[in-house]
Amino acid sequence: MIRTYVHKHKINNEKQNIVRSVVVAYRATCAAIAHAQWRTFFEGDFFNKMADVKNISSKLSERYKRNCCYQVVGALKSFISNRQNDFSKIVYASSLNAETKKHLFQINRRKLWFAKTDDNFTVEELFLARKIFKKILSRHRKPSFRYVNMQLNSNVAQITLSDKKESPEFHYWIKLSTLESGKPIMLPILENAYFEKLGGDLCESVQVNFKDDEIVVALVKDVPEKKLSFQMESLAIDIGLRNLFALNTGDIMGRNFIDTLKYYNKIISKLSANRQRQGLDVKSKKYNSLVRKLRAWIRNEVGRLLNRIVKRYAPKKIVIERLDFRNQGLSRWMNRLLGNFGKGEIIRKLKTLKEEFGIDYQEINPAYTSQQCPNEECGYVDKSNRLTQDKFVCKCCGLKGNADVVGAKNHLARSSDKYLSNIFLPRKKVLEKLVMRFLERQSCHRSLANGLLAGNIYFREARVQPKLVA
Repeated sequence: MIRTYVHKHKINNEKQNIVRSVVVAYRATCAAIAHAQWRTFFEGDFFNKMADVKNISSKLSERYKRNCCYQVVGALKSFISNRQNDFSKIVYASSLNAETKKHLFQINRRKLWFAKTDDNFTVEELFLARKIFKKILSRHRKPSFRYVNMQLNSNVAQITLSDKKESPEFHYWIKLSTLESGKPIMLPILENAYFEKLGGDLCESVQVNFKDDEIVVALVKDVPEKKLSFQMESLAIDIGLRNLFALNTGDIMGRNFIDTLKYYNKIISKLSANRQRQGLDVKSKKYNSLVRKLRAWIRNEVGRLLNRIVKRYAPKKIVIERLDFRNQGLSRWMNRLLGNFGKGEIIRKLKTLKEEFGIDYQEINPAYTSQQCPNEECGYVDKSNRLTQDKFVCKCCGLKGNADVVGAKNHLARSSDKYLSNIFLPRKKVLEKLVMRFLERQSCHRSLANGLLAGNIYFREARVQPKLVA
């Protein structure tokens, strides 16, 4: 289990300037390597961390350039993996015939979007796959290495324990290669008590970055997995902005989460507007400080609440909805931050819990879970079931409850439903299945007024004609 922790240091200004020059060259080299990797990718080949980088113009040594290549390829592969999911979603929701869909899924799995020919697929299928993937790429920004954090291996950054007799105040020294061959510098690193108590093995890896013109150094450890006695099989969470987490058990955590978001949204938007009126760049020291505070608060809140959930329930699996953080009361900037950073923090924390305790997590299709009755004998779906943001009352069976908790209960039920749990299933298909299942139950039709079914827009949208009670 790999963990990274920031360490304080006593690096003087002269050495910081040298490190800064390395960082500038490192970022430029990463950008050049990324450009070359994309060119290879669009020619139908894969990203290759062992690609020849000797022709890449750089102030860095060949060892540094190889380190850059490792980091760039890792980032690009992660980006493409996400685009593969987008591809599957588009194909799944399309009106293409089953055979074409099957072949497109195979092309996607084998990453043959830019292959000109292949014995298993027609030229038309490869062309269609290429067209779909290009469209997907046009909707997403490619990874930028303009502010990349240097992730250095032992070829260019060697970690040694400090000799306490010679330098008692330092715990580590990092021997860092510079732009001048044969002239490395020694960076003094202070002790991080928490890092040392963790146990595990120190990795031969160093992360270096600059924030507000100050160097930031982090060391990496391979920490042993923690043991946890599971108390329940599955726990479902409904994620929102007003209340961050609502559990199928009835617990609500992170109440009024959106109030803090609105506070930051107001002051950051006001600061941005003032600077724009003055013809200044939106980003400034104050702006960056506020954004960092907001990010840190979101990260801490997500971590704190998920840790509490694990401590209280110790579930073997956590079920969440496929996230979509948006709110009309927030600015476009804030919604973008929540959609990227906020959503990413929850997934990152869930991955951490999986590494630490072996707690698995599952994302499910959230379509209509906040409007569907969780009663297994009912399952009636209607927009008017959700009377308010908090209140849920089923128009069919009368079940009442907190709307977010109802959503969590539906998440849990959907996690074991092979058809509805499919995150790529279009909303229309989800609705059709929910309506058909409700009609097939025949459990509460006799007690329903004809107007309830006839007036439900969802039944018309699903193109299902219910048999009204005489």
